[in-house]
Amino acid sequence: MSSSPRKLICFDLGGVLARIRRTWNACADAVGVQTGLPENGVHELTDFALFDGFQLGAFETSHYVEELSRYLSVSKADAIKVHNAILDKPYSGTHRLVRDLEEAGHRRACLSNTNALHWAILNSPAFGAIKELDFKMVSQEVRLLKPEPAIFQLFDAQAETSPDQVVYFDDHEGNVLAAREHGWNAVLIDHEGDTAAQMREALKGLL
Repeated sequence: MSSSPRKLICFDLGGVLARIRRTWNACADAVGVQTGLPENGVHELTDFALFDGFQLGAFETSHYVEELSRYLSVSKADAIKVHNAILDKPYSGTHRLVRDLEEAGHRRACLSNTNALHWAILNSPAFGAIKELDFKMVSQEVRLLKPEPAIFQLFDAQAETSPDQVVYFDDHEGNVLAAREHGWNAVLIDHEGDTAAQMREALKGLL
């Protein structure tokens, strides 16, 4: 991997470094919780009205958990289990990629829509690649969500970088398009594939 010129490599988290579950059905099944949601249907995370607001930091965790427990018709303890089960595990090869980028002299960062409950888990040793990043910006701390233009502007200011220095990976097309509009070198990742291999291939032409 090339070591010059020095770049800032920025990752989305869910769907890029961390594998996630994308429906409440899958989350509940993963932790063995029976919800009161209709069985004949797929229940997307954003079907719960407070989900995006929690990512934005608009609600206290206690309020979010109480409302989620009502939505799922489960106890508060089980609501937390189901919510945390959105996070599955790191993608294979991503930790090695993050370390290789450091060895090549590049800065590593993340820009993610996430929330207080997940952020504590993502910073644990279980997600070592994330723990080692040099700079981290997450939605609930800055009260902005991707793909809002302001979050990309704030990132550049706080990371002390310029758009032409940033290589960005995200699994949502809308976020990638917004990042490109801002001036970043943004690459769309297929979250169902080998994300580390996709990023390594993309970086060959960008570093």
